[in-house]
Amino acid sequence: MGVTEEELNFLRFYFLNLKIASKAVRVYFDYVHPPAGLAGELIKSSVTLKGLRFMTKLQLNILYPSPGQSVTSADFDTTLTVCLLRNLQPRESASLTGWDNLPPPGDTSIGADLTRVKWYRNQSVHSKDGILSLTDFNKCWGDLESAIGRLSAKGGVSMIKETQLAKHVVLEGSLKDMLLELRSCNKSQQELTEKINNHQSALDVLMTNKEEHEKKIHQVHVSHQKGEAETQKLSTELSDYKTEYAEKLKACKNDIKKNEEIIKELQDQSDKKQNKIADLILHICKLEIKYEQHDKMLKEHDEHLALLDGQASKQCEQMAQHSEQMAQQSEQMAQQGEQMAQQGEQMVQQREQIAQQGEIFSVFSCFVLQP
Repeated sequence: MGVTEEELNFLRFYFLNLKIASKAVRVYFDYVHPPAGLAGELIKSSVTLKGLRFMTKLQLNILYPSPGQSVTSADFDTTLTVCLLRNLQPRESASLTGWDNLPPPGDTSIGADLTRVKWYRNQSVHSKDGILSLTDFNKCWGDLESAIGRLSAKGGVSMIKETQLAKHVVLEGSLKDMLLELRSCNKSQQELTEKINNHQSALDVLMTNKEEHEKKIHQVHVSHQKGEAETQKLSTELSDYKTEYAEKLKACKNDIKKNEEIIKELQDQSDKKQNKIADLILHICKLEIKYEQHDKMLKEHDEHLALLDGQASKQCEQMAQHSEQMAQQSEQMAQQGEQMAQQGEQMVQQREQIAQQGEIFSVFSCFVLQP
């Protein structure tokens, strides 16, 4: 089944988000938080980061890897990078419209540009139809391209040329299929992350309920120990409380265990999706290098053709000049032929005159020679 021009526009814009915009955010992040001191900054801010409700276990594993492993911004996706820029000192300020809304074109602050990258990325991942009209494509591309230019320039790198090349990247064959699959994986991974966050919230509520139930049971035990005179009454209450809250506690523990199992399963699925995304990005990078080499060969071929075309044009000019010279020579020869023909006629006339003169001379001689 063929891909429409609007679908290709969407894939090109998705490629810009995936390959160029994420790199621009990382360039700016490395400028604000240099790689050499990143691990130390993360350790200092561990309480803050680990206390964030939306921070997933996978993200924390990336930020705080096993001993002997290093942490680098190359392992951060756009969401995590923007999250760190918002929560590590010095914290980035939100745009006038907040972190979750597309800023107006006039707002060119760093916070606004980070929000643009994050907003367009989420829109690309969650888009249902996966199409962009030419008008929307040019508008969105221009807005995101400007943000990429400002963020990368702030980090000391110019990425405008990369965005211009990406706008004309040839999306066909493997690259197109990989982008479609990668978008599907990103969408699934995003949905898994949202499910994990929802279950984590539910788990937090269950843990709170569990603590309250245990506290009430403890209070009943304390009351029972204090009131010997009301032993029978308290015993009955204790029995009722124990039965009621023991059942609630058991159900709560079961729910906690179930949610923990669901979270683990979702986390495993998310990890697999993340690994698949990393593999696809690696393949896309390899394909991009291949396409760059192909474009370079085409450019060299075009230059060679242009050179041959120039040489052919010169040869044509020379042949035209030569033809003109031959035409002039032919005209001169024709003129010479006419002149020779005229000379031949003159010679014939002269012969006839000589012949006539000879006849006259012969007649004259006969008269003169008679005795």
